Amino acid sequence: YELLAKINKERGTTIVVISHEMEFVTKYATNVVCLNSRMVCYGRPAEVLSPETITQLYGDVKHFHHSGHGKHD
Repeated sequence: YELLAKINKERGTTIVVISHEMEFVTKYATNVVCLNSRMVCYGRPAEVLSPETITQLYGDVKHFHHSGHGKHD
């Protein structure tokens, strides 16, 4: 993912990635399109990825914020 970000920045190349990894999406993507049989949302990850959006995408699931220190908030 770091290499893709570097190519994007240095060459201005548009990169399309399909991923279910929310950590990747929130860290690297400038825009996202979320699909679940239809378009659920489009925009900057920080603006469109919410607990409600996650529910529309994955159903009723537990949402954990990972602090990176082996603990869930």
